[in-house]
Amino acid sequence: MRRVDDTTHSFQPKPVVSVNQPSSETPGRGPAPTSEPSLADLVEVIRRNRRLVVRLPLAIALTVVAVLLLLPRRYESAASFMPQNVDPKNARIAGLAAQFGVMLPSGDAGQSLGFYVELVRSRTLLRSLVESRYTFQVDGEERSGTLMDFFNVAGRTEPLRREAALKKLKRAMQANADATAGVVKIAVRTRWAPLSQQVAQRALDLVSDFNLRRRQSQASAERAFVGGRVSEAKAELDSAGTRLRVFLERNRDYRHSPLLTYEFERLSRDLHTRQQLFESLAQAFDQARIDEVRDTPVITVVDPPDVAAKPLPLNLLLSAVLALTIGTVVAISLAFAREMLPRK
Repeated sequence: MRRVDDTTHSFQPKPVVSVNQPSSETPGRGPAPTSEPSLADLVEVIRRNRRLVVRLPLAIALTVVAVLLLLPRRYESAASFMPQNVDPKNARIAGLAAQFGVMLPSGDAGQSLGFYVELVRSRTLLRSLVESRYTFQVDGEERSGTLMDFFNVAGRTEPLRREAALKKLKRAMQANADATAGVVKIAVRTRWAPLSQQVAQRALDLVSDFNLRRRQSQASAERAFVGGRVSEAKAELDSAGTRLRVFLERNRDYRHSPLLTYEFERLSRDLHTRQQLFESLAQAFDQARIDEVRDTPVITVVDPPDVAAKPLPLNLLLSAVLALTIGTVVAISLAFAREMLPRK
């Protein structure tokens, strides 16, 4: 019987290769690409496209500076005005009317600074500015026309040209309220200093004219109301006087009777109250008639517009920096887009 040598005939298991386990590398292909590029990849993309990243921002910045230098210079004319406070007499009339159930505008709503800012920006006022005619001298040459002519707007019809001029005027004109100082500031920018000054002055005139017509219209309504109340108050005063006279005729010795004394005092108070009401209405009626024809300005011009001696600064440095920044962003984006495109 033969013995088996365990050391020479021991069983050695073979390595098992799993069929389902994927290989880390596929024959004929490289490693799988990563989903997010690293900082080194970003720097490498910029390095390979350094000409684009450098030249494009410089070209954009030089173009912006050249355009600013070639465009016509702008001249600004600024002005500020302060609305007048509400007239206490008109406020008293409105309060008097409220006692009889009639609400009259007291003028408070029209005195806010925000109201005047919106008035300056309103389409009605801007249209009047566009349609107004301006005449001024430039380099010894007289120029005359409307803003449609000076803005050189195009349009097949007059309404289209006016609409285009309105849009340009909105961009050329600013209005702001200074609540601390209680004033409204306006500024106009055009190619010609005299034109900017005339447009700003015309805007002030239109605001003053609007307020004047509004005050006259309010005074007319107050005069009509107070005039009717004066007649009624006069009749009530006469009736109260008649009642007191009849009482005295019938009760000559009323002081000896407490009841008659009380009736006399009541009739006297009623007569006195109606007398005061009639006098107030009569004064208000006269004041309303005066205000209806008054043509004094209702705004105070704090800083009148003047002709600018120098054009507005161009801010070339700031414009160039902004253009370089935007150009750099665009150039880097184009560089990455170029790297991502499939190469043939």
